[in-house]
Amino acid sequence: DIAYQGQWSWVGNPANWDGLAYHSPVTNYAMTLPMFLSNDPTVARLFMAILSALTVVVSMRLMQRYTDSSTALIAGLFIAVLPQLVEWGRFVWNPSFAPLFIMLWIFTLLLGYYEGKRHYQVWHGLWLSLCFQSQAVLLMLVPVSMLAILIWHWHHRRWRDFAITCMSVLVVIVSC
Repeated sequence: DIAYQGQWSWVGNPANWDGLAYHSPVTNYAMTLPMFLSNDPTVARLFMAILSALTVVVSMRLMQRYTDSSTALIAGLFIAVLPQLVEWGRFVWNPSFAPLFIMLWIFTLLLGYYEGKRHYQVWHGLWLSLCFQSQAVLLMLVPVSMLAILIWHWHHRRWRDFAITCMSVLVVIVSC
């Protein structure tokens, strides 16, 4: 509707479980990008394939940062031939965005809370939000993020920042 008629949607596609009536419209908004170029479904599939390839690149950068180049190459090859990622790269649906968002969530988790780079902690919250907006079952990532936040704040003794972070995560969860 956005690409063709200019109608903005506040809810996404209907969900099939009782805890959530609708998916987030973020994936609908993201899918308008290829639709602005062409109505051909091949363009949308190409867009999803590019996101899958970007997932491989992000995973290789992640592995290269924390291990070495040969391990990054092996991990990239394994992820590139992962049957689910190849299959999901051919279809346009909400879970197709999840692998890229999960890799970026892991990357920012490590940069923000393992290496202590504060601006990546903000990006980590964004990628966490996008993870469970693409697939609701990814709410299971929230406890991992909260544990990383707790450990980081426990180590640095910044309890005021911890309270602000918890409130921010709570606002993100409630708003979605």
